[in-house]
Amino acid sequence: MQECIFCKIAENKIPSVNIYDSGKSLAFMDIMPARKGHVLVIPRKHGEILSDISEEDLKDVILTVRKVTDAMFKSLCCDGINVHQCNRAAAGQVVNHVHFHLIPRSEGDNLNFGWPHEAYDKGEMENIAGKIRSSL
Repeated sequence: MQECIFCKIAENKIPSVNIYDSGKSLAFMDIMPARKGHVLVIPRKHGEILSDISEEDLKDVILTVRKVTDAMFKSLCCDGINVHQCNRAAAGQVVNHVHFHLIPRSEGDNLNFGWPHEAYDKGEMENIAGKIRSSL
């Protein structure tokens, strides 16, 4: 992907502060962090949403997420870490390349990821679940 900024980072065409490189995935510092220490993890091969990347690449990415998250807990003395991933603009995806945000958290940091909750009408939950199951 010629215009994808994350592909350019993966190809070393744009400088980044890298944390870890598995060969199939790359972890690097986010230049617009939600909190200091915010890391992004991407597959080296382009895919816009999760279903666009191979299972092999997805496994590698999630293992990189785990490895870097463990290192963040050890080194940053944070109280928690948000692992956040969005698929498509309606869900908040800004860069159209699969990526996971690893955001270190501290008690009382006032970074809010809360959202309102909706209630299901009677039978609606099972109906929606059935639609999802039928597409598996």
